[in-house]
Amino acid sequence: MTITITNDFHSSAARVRVSSLPADLTPSQIARVRRTLCGIDGCTCGGPLSERGPQDVDIVNIAPREVRVYDA
Repeated sequence: MTITITNDFHSSAARVRVSSLPADLTPSQIARVRRTLCGIDGCTCGGPLSERGPQDVDIVNIAPREVRVYDA
């Protein structure tokens, strides 16, 4: 299944493949989503994945550099 995470401040979106929800994102998925949604160092425009605005999934930072997504 593919989920889409967005940042409405930068008008960007990233798609991520997960097997099912809830899902723990891999470190490479987290890094790619952050770069895609907001590639500006030090920008504080969003949450753990640089997401901002309404999302189709709930995004939870469970530990430093660990993110879990749940069905909204």
